[in-house]
Amino acid sequence: MYLPKPEIAVYLIVYVLFLLYGIYQIYMLSDVISSKSKYIGFTNGWKLLGRKRDDLDFEWESWKYFVWDNCLWFSFHLILTETVRWIAPKFVSRAHMGIGACFILVHFNLKVLTILLAKTFSFILLMHFNRKRVVWLCATFWLLVIILFKYWEQHDQIGKLLDLNESQCYELVIILSWNVLKSISFSVDYISNKNKQTTDVFGLVNIYGYVLYFPNLLLGPFIIFGRYNGMMNNAPMWNGKNAIARLMRLIVDLSRACFWLLFTDFALHFIYLGNLQHNTDVVKILSPWSLYTFGYLMGQFFHNKYVVFYGLPMAIARYENIDAPGLPKCIGRIHLYSNMWKYFDQGLYEFLFYYIYTSLCQKTSPVYRKVFASFVTFAFIYLWHGVYQFVFIWAMMNFVCLQLEQLGRYMGRTQRDRFERHFSPSNRHRIKAVLGTQIFIPAVISNFYFFAGVDVGNVFVKRTYLTGNCGTYVSLSFCSYCIYHVSEVIERWEIERRREKTLKIG
Repeated sequence: MYLPKPEIAVYLIVYVLFLLYGIYQIYMLSDVISSKSKYIGFTNGWKLLGRKRDDLDFEWESWKYFVWDNCLWFSFHLILTETVRWIAPKFVSRAHMGIGACFILVHFNLKVLTILLAKTFSFILLMHFNRKRVVWLCATFWLLVIILFKYWEQHDQIGKLLDLNESQCYELVIILSWNVLKSISFSVDYISNKNKQTTDVFGLVNIYGYVLYFPNLLLGPFIIFGRYNGMMNNAPMWNGKNAIARLMRLIVDLSRACFWLLFTDFALHFIYLGNLQHNTDVVKILSPWSLYTFGYLMGQFFHNKYVVFYGLPMAIARYENIDAPGLPKCIGRIHLYSNMWKYFDQGLYEFLFYYIYTSLCQKTSPVYRKVFASFVTFAFIYLWHGVYQFVFIWAMMNFVCLQLEQLGRYMGRTQRDRFERHFSPSNRHRIKAVLGTQIFIPAVISNFYFFAGVDVGNVFVKRTYLTGNCGTYVSLSFCSYCIYHVSEVIERWEIERRREKTLKIG
């Protein structure tokens, strides 16, 4: 234990009390909101609870509808691919390609299928130039097309052009966004592969099977081509015992996703986050405790959404022997913002790290080169998410905070001897937590721009740094300091647990 157990216990108690009292205040505020006739965004909740349910989060509601409306397609995918895997495992990619194409044709129309096939084919043609810059130019073109589609979507033009309704337009933009990442992944992997002349890994069937893979066509997460291709290496290993083990794991994974879906819907009967996000006037007058609990709960709700909607595709991918990335790690146990990027959306992080960051710098590269690589990475994030003001603010604040975190690590390494002479190990951890908290607070606030938009994000910035009093900021810092230590204890425990498992396996 890097700090005395009683001290850690105090931090844990403060963390829990902060959450419980803050959640109670938000719950009481939700009752007030639901009683005001001017507020909208409620639907009839579960009869058993006898309360309204907040349904103002468009992403949550539309994704739930997509899963429910297409549950037969998910079932069809599982049955057909497992049958093909049993009879002729080498044709699994063909099954993926056929199911994805049929879904696009039925759910959308021939125009949308043509766009998706043409987009992929443009990458297939250009990757044979063996120049990564050409691939990235193609990707930039398609990202600009997606941005144009988003603009058209807001003005109903894309619907008229492609004969789609509002929901289909929204889904198409997401599908195109994921598909661009997939196209970059297989194109860059092709260029980097030295044996591409002697392998069929990068054949048309595998590429279209990967791009049109139905489970993560819309819901995500991103799976790099190398992980998908690993499935083909495992495909011939089908046997009865293996199938039963995979089926049991599928049931467990799907049960976990269903539990969190029901739990989140249950919570939305009592905590009306969607309404708060859309009512800036109410957010402005929240007490400091309620305000920061509201921010915490926005992050937790965002996490729950992705546990559910990444959980379903991940469960199916693992069932098919695809080494899918891990589920998002709970934001309540992350104390370094670099870990937020590593462990929240691990598939997207892999893409950014392998295809952008490490292509521009290495471990031994000078600092300015690493800063430049990080800047380009966040510029891509901004472009991929859409050139909106709230995305720009979120991406820029993330970039700055991560650079400050890296600066802190650099100073810690260069001044290690001096710190070790003057401070005990426990005090060094306390100093690290004090400084780390001051970076973590603005990094977390940056997410509120992403969750709720510029107006709500500005409220947090103003209340924290401009109009708030010193006592409030000290209290916020102390609560964050407690959360920092509790999260670090959990992280150390996880690392030790993984080490013990590795030793047992070895």
